Amino acid sequence: MRGTMVLLVAAVVASSALAFTPLARPSTRSVNSRSAVLMKTQPPKAPLKVKLKASYCGRGAAALVALASNAKVATAASYSAKATAFSLLGKTASDLFLPFSQLSMLSWIALILLPRWKFAVNLALVAPVVNAVLYTAVLQHMIRFPVKGIEMSFSSLEAIMPFFTIKDGVLAGWLHYCVFDPLVGLGIFMDARKNKIPHLMVIPCYLTTMLAGPAGFLSYLLLRTCWLATRPKETYHIRRLQNQAQKGL
Repeated sequence: MRGTMVLLVAAVVASSALAFTPLARPSTRSVNSRSAVLMKTQPPKAPLKVKLKASYCGRGAAALVALASNAKVATAASYSAKATAFSLLGKTASDLFLPFSQLSMLSWIALILLPRWKFAVNLALVAPVVNAVLYTAVLQHMIRFPVKGIEMSFSSLEAIMPFFTIKDGVLAGWLHYCVFDPLVGLGIFMDARKNKIPHLMVIPCYLTTMLAGPAGFLSYLLLRTCWLATRPKETYHIRRLQNQAQKGL
């Protein structure tokens, strides 16, 4: 009996000791290592306020670009509304653009397809002369009826740009090309004939001049230089006799 009582007392004491013993806590090192791993695996997210500000800035920049483009269109429309339109026989600049542009093809047809025709030079001069007359008429009209807000100034690129916001100004600039590009081609034609450069070699220069005038002019200068460099040199006496014979004819 006493033995059983002793065992009961021992069990009660052991259970009370276990109940009052504190639990084991993890070390600070392990906690810090775990937090560092979590910080590496999960990148910090941007605050909501920063995202909102960035979106507002992007929308604001797009709105400013749209306002600037609309302002340019509005200024061009206002210039066109203020301008007194040029007309020829009831035709405005929009109506005159295509037929006078196609007229320039006469010059290129004469220079490229009719090089041996005796009236090729005369035919090539028709379009530049007609376009020059129309160009002078348009320019005179624009000087007589200036547009408010546009000044005839060539001091800077910004000063020239408003001039091309009206149809008459664009037509005058285009006629400028339609006059001088065929004239450059005619100069190439006459010089090539004088230096006896084969016509087939000059045709690419004509086409380049028709599409991009200065580039075609440079291409012919390169061709001319190479041709004269490889051509046998003639004496001064032979050239003089040839010139005298041509003048006598």
